[in-house]
Amino acid sequence: MDKVVKKIYGKTHTLFGSLFSGPDQNFEEKRKRIVLTLFSLAGIPTLISFGIFHFSRGSFSRSLALFLVAAIMTGCLFSLRYLKRALPVHRIVALLLGSYFLSTMITGGAHGSKILWVLLFPLIVFFLLGKKEGLLWSVTVFFLALFFLTDHGSIIGTFPYETEIKIRFFIAYGLLAVMSYVVESTRQTYQAGMENEQRKLQSEIAERMGAEEELEKHRHHLEELVEDRASELILANEKLKQEIKVRRRAEEALRESEENFKALGENAPDIIYTLALDGSFTYVNPAWKAILGYEREEVLGKYFVDFTRQEEAGHYVRIFKGVIDKRETIKDTDITMVHKDGSTRLFSACGAPNIDKEGEVTGLVGLFKDITEHRRLEAQFQQAQRMEAVGTLAGGIAHDFNNLLMGIEGSAALILLEIDFDHPHHEKLKNIEQYVQNGAELTKQLLGFARGGKYEVKPTDLNELVNESSHMFGRTRKDITIHTKFQEDIRTVEVDHGQIEQVLLNLYVNAWQSMPGGGDLYLLTENVSLDKDLATSFNVEPGAYVKISVTDTGVGMDEATQQRVFDPFFTTKKMGRGTGLGLASAYGIITNHGGLINLYSDKGEGTTFNIYLPCSEKEIEEQNVADEETLKGSETILLVDDEKMIIDVAKLLLNRLGYKVMGVSSGKEALEIYEENQDHIDLVILDMIMPNMSGGDTYDKLKVINPSIKVLLASGYSINGHAQAILDRGCNAFIQKPFNLSKLSKKVRTVLDNK
Repeated sequence: MDKVVKKIYGKTHTLFGSLFSGPDQNFEEKRKRIVLTLFSLAGIPTLISFGIFHFSRGSFSRSLALFLVAAIMTGCLFSLRYLKRALPVHRIVALLLGSYFLSTMITGGAHGSKILWVLLFPLIVFFLLGKKEGLLWSVTVFFLALFFLTDHGSIIGTFPYETEIKIRFFIAYGLLAVMSYVVESTRQTYQAGMENEQRKLQSEIAERMGAEEELEKHRHHLEELVEDRASELILANEKLKQEIKVRRRAEEALRESEENFKALGENAPDIIYTLALDGSFTYVNPAWKAILGYEREEVLGKYFVDFTRQEEAGHYVRIFKGVIDKRETIKDTDITMVHKDGSTRLFSACGAPNIDKEGEVTGLVGLFKDITEHRRLEAQFQQAQRMEAVGTLAGGIAHDFNNLLMGIEGSAALILLEIDFDHPHHEKLKNIEQYVQNGAELTKQLLGFARGGKYEVKPTDLNELVNESSHMFGRTRKDITIHTKFQEDIRTVEVDHGQIEQVLLNLYVNAWQSMPGGGDLYLLTENVSLDKDLATSFNVEPGAYVKISVTDTGVGMDEATQQRVFDPFFTTKKMGRGTGLGLASAYGIITNHGGLINLYSDKGEGTTFNIYLPCSEKEIEEQNVADEETLKGSETILLVDDEKMIIDVAKLLLNRLGYKVMGVSSGKEALEIYEENQDHIDLVILDMIMPNMSGGDTYDKLKVINPSIKVLLASGYSINGHAQAILDRGCNAFIQKPFNLSKLSKKVRTVLDNK
């Protein structure tokens, strides 16, 4: 049901829509069509109703006329749907209305209200047909009405109208016709103006639409250009972003590089600097203050030569001009700079021209590496190497010299045993023994210098040793005032008492000789500790030490003398007044004890020698005073020495002491003799230095033959080094050449009696 209703509604809407609005119609045409349609829709039902009414009254001709008019109007109404212009329909309507009005007049219907339909005719035809046709139709109907409303109307059976009605009718009809003409004329004029304006407007609209179309084309073209440009901009933007990223990375890398360079410069231990073309400083890093003592503000703007010794300024100016003018570089050049306190520092300098982007030299950039301490240590090392080399030579000489002294000492001792005190040669032989002792003292100095000066190492109180040695020296040098300052509870050290005493006496004598008019000698002892850095610089072990300071008020030493003071055979005394071994042997003895010795001196200000000896945890032993008696025996001794003179002399000495002696000159012979006679041999006296098979190797092989063998090691060298190593492996004792009869007898008995 709903679908049927919707379908009827749709058809009705389409029908009326087509009636009110035909194809391609203007506003005027639509307005007339709407009015005509509404008039037809109102008139057709009315005509049909009246036709039916007259038909029912038997007035068939009138009802037929009404139906015919209704049919014509209906046909006109539906023809409006297909006609582009409704003028034919309007003319038909005008004809029908005119016919109706005339029939109304003819039939006498012009009386009363019906006269209004006749009067409205001009208004209707002017509206439907326009000004010209409306005037034609109005005039035609007017004359027809005039004809029919006159007496002529009786011809067709009409009744005559009254004169007053005719006059009023014609006046009203004429006025309405004129008014309709004026209204329609005005309307058409206005309509023409409106249409002209509409055409102009349409033309403008067309132009505007053309312009808009052109603008749209341009807009599309512009959009395309914008899109292309936008694409290019996007690509350019992406490229720019990449370039920005690259530049940012480059800037970050540059900033990081600058920060690294700044950190390097600001934290570098060496001096980094830049100079302008005139030689003035434009940059120095903080190391300048740390090394040379100047604040940065005190350096910037100053010239390089302001911080050097004046006598060297010309040399440095030439170096600088070579860098600036010839673009030379400075490599490992020694340069001396003056510290703020007036002292000098030695630097290894490197430098190069500072070149800008245009390739022009703008100054110099360089580096100073402080090598003052390095050169000092290098000098110490070279000094130690020289001392080592000369010491090795001195040790060999001392060894051979001790062997000679041994032969002389032994021969003199044997002769003295055979003569009386009143013999004329007795005194001469005693002098020979004394000369041998003097020679032995000289070899002790040589061995001390050769780092072989430790004979009998014992725990020692250095306060007592320094005090005793200073009292002994002071008794012989009344022009020297000795001042002592000893630390209480001084630590124990393990030293050879005689060798340290020799070192101290050498220092006392050196101080006395530097004060020819007398002076003061200050002796100081104290417990100290050496840290790792300081100990390493002096090639000793860090830890606890006892320090001995010997300070004089003498003439002091210049720098050149200080560099050579510990060299062997170096002396500032006149020819024949000194051997030059005193301080050299002191250096060797202290170094051999694991300590160090250094000095501080200024010309005219005196000298201070500092001795550092490592501490020991051992207890100090009480010393026994030795006597000169000889101890005898009857055991069998195997004597091993590569020097025939030593074998002959020692054999005679041992025989005089009651011993049976078997002498051999090599380690190989000693092994053969001992293996055959080990049950009869009670003691082996073994030389340490022998060709082919050393004393150490011989001892090791003898120990294999008899693990409980008793061996007395003899050498022209000291107990230090190889001798101590053999003792550590089980050798019973050590005797230093040259030895006299008393020392030999006691050492032999000590070993033999030791169970």
